[in-house]
Amino acid sequence: MKSSVLRYIAGFLGWISLIYGIIVLFQIKEISFTNVISIEDLALLFIGIFALSYAFTDKIMIEKPFAILSALILFYFTIFYTLPLLNKILLLTGGIIETQLASRKGKGGTFYTIIGLLLLVYFVYIYLINYEFLSLIGVSLASLSLVLANRDKGFKLLPYITFPLGIPLILYSFISISPLILNPLPLAIGLALILINLIPTKNSTKPAPQQPKSVKQKIKDKSLREICKEINNENCNEAIIKYKNFIYSKYGSFIPSECINKILSCVVYSNDLNTFKLILGSPIVRELAEKNFLNAMSPEMIYLLANVSSNKDKLLELACNKGFQNACNELKLSLNVNNWDPKLWVGKEIYGYKILDMIGIGGTSYVLRGIKDNNEYAVKIPLVKYVSNIIDLVSESSKLIELSNKSPYIVKLYAIYADQLDVKAILNGDAGIYLSKPPLIVIELMRGGSANDLINYQPLVKSEYWIKILYIIISKIAQALEVIHSEGYVHCDIKPQNILFSEKIPPYGRLAYENLLNDKIKVKLADLGSAVRAGQKPFSYTPPYAPFDLVKAAIFGGVEPTADIYSLGATVYKLITGTQLNSKDMIEAMEKFENSKDDRYLSYSLYNTRNLDLLKYYIRDSEVYNFIIRMVDPEPNKRPTSKEVREFFSRKI
Repeated sequence: MKSSVLRYIAGFLGWISLIYGIIVLFQIKEISFTNVISIEDLALLFIGIFALSYAFTDKIMIEKPFAILSALILFYFTIFYTLPLLNKILLLTGGIIETQLASRKGKGGTFYTIIGLLLLVYFVYIYLINYEFLSLIGVSLASLSLVLANRDKGFKLLPYITFPLGIPLILYSFISISPLILNPLPLAIGLALILINLIPTKNSTKPAPQQPKSVKQKIKDKSLREICKEINNENCNEAIIKYKNFIYSKYGSFIPSECINKILSCVVYSNDLNTFKLILGSPIVRELAEKNFLNAMSPEMIYLLANVSSNKDKLLELACNKGFQNACNELKLSLNVNNWDPKLWVGKEIYGYKILDMIGIGGTSYVLRGIKDNNEYAVKIPLVKYVSNIIDLVSESSKLIELSNKSPYIVKLYAIYADQLDVKAILNGDAGIYLSKPPLIVIELMRGGSANDLINYQPLVKSEYWIKILYIIISKIAQALEVIHSEGYVHCDIKPQNILFSEKIPPYGRLAYENLLNDKIKVKLADLGSAVRAGQKPFSYTPPYAPFDLVKAAIFGGVEPTADIYSLGATVYKLITGTQLNSKDMIEAMEKFENSKDDRYLSYSLYNTRNLDLLKYYIRDSEVYNFIIRMVDPEPNKRPTSKEVREFFSRKI
């Protein structure tokens, strides 16, 4: 039995459920309308059988528990229920058939054949004596049992129908003990059903891959068939031992088709690398392993298979993706972290998240769509030059995750993955690590795009509701900032691209306004991963929306919540006017400061190069105009708080 915690648990609980169910079953001595087995007890019995079948086979087979449960109930009725002998034997036959159905490969064929013949003789005898119709049903069931007992000897589908129908019809044609008095119609039909098995049928199954003639001759060897039959009936440890002793020792890597699946599955599920190397010499094994067993194979096995496969690069990527470093090292020749294609992650699994497709590329991260446990997420992987930033987030991850749940207007943060040694390897050019174990931020998937997209919705922008729609957006983002600031953090990267919607905004003003107002479509602040504690250094900023105090803090530290208010004001300006607030001169000064660390480049006089008058063209309400001007004031202490912003725009909705 494979060592697996889940299977041990299933076996333990299965035995308890099964024993309890059997005790309850046999406590009922008489079945009646007032004394019946409860559905709960039958369910418990079924669950017990189901759990044990999984524990011992490592497969979920729903039909086997049903068959075993049916057999137990039929045997129970046979023993405890008061019935005529014929009825009891019928129930017993049905129970035997259910036990045969529970055995997929016809195990115990000789035993069942003997029992089936005895039952057939009994039912024939009863019919010839009493002409009892139930005995014909018994003949049919006994015939079916005989077919099931011999299904591993080449029986196809046809006998399952012809024997259980044909033999009773032939018997029914005898209307007395005298063989001269016959009913010709059932006799003819019965004989036709039996004889139809003699008609040769085309083999519709797909032929096995062609092997050399000498190998075909070996398959015909009776002793080899018998060894395969023994292997199929053994547990995995014994099956592998017998394969090595009786097949590999004589025929090398050749494996007969009768037991190839058993041996390959045992080797894969037990992660037996030594035996796997032996059987990889067979082309059929390589084909089956690549086609049917990749998901179950360890990364080491996939790596071994890659080196003898025509799909080497694809298998090496899979092994690397599963964390096998040797495979990643070989991929270095074809992967380049400085010229990265994020589509390489699509189809791969990273930290348990299957990457489905690309969403886009932001200023600091690739954004992808991933799935785990049937739930979809947005998965952010930082660009190579920003991978080191995420290390500082790991220590804050639990607090940031908690913070994201404190406001309905913050995109939820679910997890942050980063390893310092992996980050160092990526920065040193290790593409294999970047492919298989990149730093990762998992966030809520927002399907409606960003506020930056709204500028292109001309019918929406030109509608009478546009300004009020913006007021709703800004008031809710301000509410998110209010929570972030109250917890001692600064977001540091407020911009239209980080304002996301749960669903697509309708292009019609009134409908969009109502959906946002009633939270039918939610607006949320994204990229909590850029947040730092107040007073620290921001990881990054976006120049068109950043004040000089935020830019200085990125070098010297000391960032304050007022920086977010400026960025939010610059975001409002962009959404209203369609142009960015910070001038070209301001952005050039920021670049010079980054290169020189000389804050003289960030002169407050440069704020005068902004075109604030443009705002008057769009905003007729002087109170709103003056409030936005306050939000983008060069002096941080003159800007309103996030609470004031929320309250102001809430009144204007």
